[in-house]
Amino acid sequence: MTPTVKNVEVHELVGLALSGDQAAFGQLVGHYSGMVTGVAYSVLGDFARSEDAGQEAFLEAWKKRDTLRDPAKFASWVCSIARHRALDIVRKSKRLEEHFDATHDTEGTDTDPLPVDALAQEEERQLVWATLDGLPEKYRETMVLYYRGEQSVAMVAESIGESEATVRQRLTRGRQMLRNEVQRLVESTLKGTAPTAAFTACVMGAMPGNASAAIAATAAISSTKSSGAATVGKLAGGAAAAGLSGAVLGTLGGLLGGGIGTYLTHRNAPYASQKRSIVRFTIVTLLLIGGFIAALSYLVAIQTSDSPFAGTTYALFLLSLIVGFQLLLMGVVILMMRQYRRLGEAAKLAGDELEPRAAAFQQSQSCCGRSWTSGRRLLGRPLLDIQFSPRDAGGIALRPGVARGWIAIGDVAYGWFFAMGDKSIAAIAMGSRPIGIVSVGAMSIGVISMGGLSIGLISLGGLAVGWWSLGGLALGGHAVGGAAFGIKMAAGGVAASMGSAKGATVFSGDTSEAAVATINQHWLTKIAEGYTPDFAFQINVLVIIILVVIAVVTRITLSKLQTPSHR
Repeated sequence: MTPTVKNVEVHELVGLALSGDQAAFGQLVGHYSGMVTGVAYSVLGDFARSEDAGQEAFLEAWKKRDTLRDPAKFASWVCSIARHRALDIVRKSKRLEEHFDATHDTEGTDTDPLPVDALAQEEERQLVWATLDGLPEKYRETMVLYYRGEQSVAMVAESIGESEATVRQRLTRGRQMLRNEVQRLVESTLKGTAPTAAFTACVMGAMPGNASAAIAATAAISSTKSSGAATVGKLAGGAAAAGLSGAVLGTLGGLLGGGIGTYLTHRNAPYASQKRSIVRFTIVTLLLIGGFIAALSYLVAIQTSDSPFAGTTYALFLLSLIVGFQLLLMGVVILMMRQYRRLGEAAKLAGDELEPRAAAFQQSQSCCGRSWTSGRRLLGRPLLDIQFSPRDAGGIALRPGVARGWIAIGDVAYGWFFAMGDKSIAAIAMGSRPIGIVSVGAMSIGVISMGGLSIGLISLGGLAVGWWSLGGLALGGHAVGGAAFGIKMAAGGVAASMGSAKGATVFSGDTSEAAVATINQHWLTKIAEGYTPDFAFQINVLVIIILVVIAVVTRITLSKLQTPSHR
């Protein structure tokens, strides 16, 4: 921060700069240079190229200053421009690398060795980026901006458009992710590479009417500064952590449908022995989930320690853990279903009393089942149709009840808007085997699908298959998870792809700097890392809508089933 800015309100400088005052703009460049180049560095991992991106961002901001509607957002606006310029540089670099590889044979070429001091400095910078690159983007960017911005939480918050409390929380978490000695190295290196007055001179010199100053500034900088292109380091712990996030998210998403089914089964179980078996099943399932998450966390801890597993060993452990958990959970579910039926038959033979709710319910439906159809229709379909099949005294369905309507609930449900049942098809479908635009269940198929086994355009599950898939085991076009196999992109603890790949263990795929930067910016990766700034609102709205629909439908269903009412 320049001395002048300390004595003048920043918003006044912004106002002057927007009105065309180059001197005021120059002070803003000096004030925000660390923030702007820090944003670029968090994408590029290269100090020299981050300054190129920062200069381009400031020049573009000057040219487009008339488009800034809210002067208070000047910092976040320029940082956003810098982020886009950095991504442009990544894309251009990737194309140049591909062209160079296709037209040149680099074998046997010699390069001039760097001086010992310069080489040591370059290795140090590469180590810093290797460490930072392993962090989720939101923590990496926050730490870079903090240490390049004179350790000002307020400036970081202003630059990324977040609250100071959020910045402090990210700094705390980011520091925990870094080892103490690496943290000290990152801090000292980033402080030493913060832009100086020469950076401001370059920007101001490149503005209209200042060409001669640009030449002078360039000469001064070239005589006092050396730079080199840093390569992207690969930190196994970061990729492993991303894999952990994907595995846990996918697993919990897959269990959502099963959890709903378990609750309803317990609620309507005919006998006390069956209720107790469901409670035991729930406890065992929760213990399995806890053990799965603990085992994954332990595996990640080992992989980030001083003595990590070899790549192949780590891959085998991770795949065995994910697949083993899915198979074990499936086995527990099958055993529970068999035990549930056996307990019902045994209780029936022993003449055990039915649970009060089940007794009342089965007494009313034992002959002809339970059904209710709304008298109101839309486009020929009833607004609500409820169809449950007749049951025997043990609660076993004699034949499936088929419900058809805008909202359909039954053993088999076909709904235009919402359906819930063992088999359900609708725009929003829930149950054991749902199919819909949005589907949630044990084995789900949909445009947006969540389940133990999930198949969809966007798929979230224990085993997720889709063009965009996130899960414990993720397969598809773009895959993120504990183990990820994607056509275009794969990121996780174990990764393999025909395109870009990032992971603690990568079997195949492009792991270049540009490829990793692209993966880090992908929305699926951000979701796996718990950072969804562009999608949080939409996701929250979707979740709220689904919860409201479930609550309303459940309420209507219970009210309609209080008294017998048949077609």
